[in-house]
Amino acid sequence: MTDFIEAKGATLAAQVTGSGPAVVLIHGLGTDMSSFDELTSRLPDHRVIRYDLRGHGKSSVPDGPYSMGGLIADAEAVMDLELQQTAYEAALAAFAQSSQTSLLDFLG
Repeated sequence: MTDFIEAKGATLAAQVTGSGPAVVLIHGLGTDMSSFDELTSRLPDHRVIRYDLRGHGKSSVPDGPYSMGGLIADAEAVMDLELQQTAYEAALAAFAQSSQTSLLDFLG
């Protein structure tokens, strides 16, 4: 199920699956949360939280410019709503495609 989260002028599409320790997956620019489909299926013992960055996937496309600070605030908004706990209690993962491929190879 996709949740929609309001975050400082944008509506972000987010999905949460599983239960256990939380992992937040943040895709790279030019992709969307579907880039984590295979990885998400390989983390059955974790609560996987992933979302589309503003301007990507099913999230809204507000007028720019976008800043690193704004993208960080978006991640905080997703964690505030989906985790209802501090960022220190979740593992954050932002992956380039090569890193994700290496992790998938490691998981078998």
